[in-house]
Amino acid sequence: MHKPLSQFVTSTLAENEGLHPLFARTIAEVLLCVPAGSKVGLYGCGNIAQALITLQESCLQRFDVCFIRTDPGGQDGFQGYPVLAVAALGGNPFDWILLLDRPARTPSS
Repeated sequence: MHKPLSQFVTSTLAENEGLHPLFARTIAEVLLCVPAGSKVGLYGCGNIAQALITLQESCLQRFDVCFIRTDPGGQDGFQGYPVLAVAALGGNPFDWILLLDRPARTPSS
């Protein structure tokens, strides 16, 4: 029996940490299309986010970047960047939001 695509992608990412630099480079290439100075929200603070900061930080410096988490758990920063909870997004619009991780399921979803 085949896995749904979302499960396949998630398990592939978890099993192949060597792909995180590739994903970070791909995200940086996508960001080349975004106007400098844009307010960019990056959902996720996991391994891909870490690789993006470590390997592509010069790209991020072109923007007003904020990381987004389902539950920031009292964390107001991630590697020097601000962090917002998903619940706080209503009053804090972004020009662009990129998903670096699969959104966590909440009890209501």
